Amino acid sequence: MRRFQFRLESVLHHRALIEGQKEQEYVRTQNRLLEIERKLAQLQQACEEVLQGRGGKTGERNFDIHAITNRERYLASLILRIESVEREIEAARTVMAEARLAMVKARQEREAVTKLREKAHAEYLAEQQKQEQDTLDDMTTLRYKRSQRVA
Repeated sequence: MRRFQFRLESVLHHRALIEGQKEQEYVRTQNRLLEIERKLAQLQQACEEVLQGRGGKTGERNFDIHAITNRERYLASLILRIESVEREIEAARTVMAEARLAMVKARQEREAVTKLREKAHAEYLAEQQKQEQDTLDDMTTLRYKRSQRVA
């Protein structure tokens, strides 16, 4: 009995490799987005701390114009940096969405060849069963003819 051999096995293997690469790329983009979001959270935390210290401590009567100017400059630079990181997040989300679409497409292409393989394997099994049944029928016919000759 011959062994099942799928004629597109190399194509299936290639598409499985591509699917794996696309999944890895998607995970990398996801990790990059999480990294940027952590950076944004840190900047927002720093901004909140500056804003809380902006009013000064209660009971404090010192008025230091240099400290106030420095704090306001720092706050402005934090706000600019937050806006920049928010734009980075949007760009990273776009890249991640594209990577997800590429991953889904690669999975669909691999599944299409997998379905062809399953169909070919089912046809192979049906053919093997038919050959086995034909062999059994031939053996039964021979046995019957032999028994008719003997009788």
